[in-house]
Amino acid sequence: MGFAVAGARLAITTCSNDDLLTPPTKLADRGVLALPGSVAELDMASWLARAVVAQYGGLDVLANMASPNGMPGPAHERLRLAGIPGVNSSGTVFCCRAAARHMISNKDRGTVNVSSVHGNTGIEHTVGYGPGKGGGENLTRSLAPGAMRVKGQAAGYFRAQFAVRHQAGTSGRRVRAGIPLGRIGEREELAGAAVSLTGGAFLHVTGAVLPVEGSWTAR
Repeated sequence: MGFAVAGARLAITTCSNDDLLTPPTKLADRGVLALPGSVAELDMASWLARAVVAQYGGLDVLANMASPNGMPGPAHERLRLAGIPGVNSSGTVFCCRAAARHMISNKDRGTVNVSSVHGNTGIEHTVGYGPGKGGGENLTRSLAPGAMRVKGQAAGYFRAQFAVRHQAGTSGRRVRAGIPLGRIGEREELAGAAVSLTGGAFLHVTGAVLPVEGSWTAR
């Protein structure tokens, strides 16, 4: 919601409305368009882009944040079928392709691909997650020589619904011990970085991946 706080007209998509922290009806009351759909499907990504343009008359910023990591539950069934790398990597490709058709005429517009510190470091028990995020980082660099501004964020551990199991007990203590700043990041800090990357102060930045992880990878 960081973009909405910054004054943007926002559209979000997720595989299921059950994944949303705020019900779609309340999002609509805030002027936010909620569009359920799987970005692992090329046709769906194209439809989502068209729906946003039809609603708002254009598309200025794309933020790819799909981040399945093998969690159980019916809301993630399609993600498991598509494969975690398929969503994290191919889904990012599909969304960039779909959005580019509406954004490429204005080079002041841009894309932020949210990756992970585990896109370039290993993580146990989630073999498909790191390679998918690493693919997203390479996509960011590969698209940069084109007409669009594309940037990336390598996110560390943040307070979020899907990361709760990493933040409790022994696992949580191990994670915090590995962060030189000594704490889990706040969602507002991750959102603030994304908003800044798409702003005027970063017009001359493209193809770069910004670590937002409390110095996790520098230790």
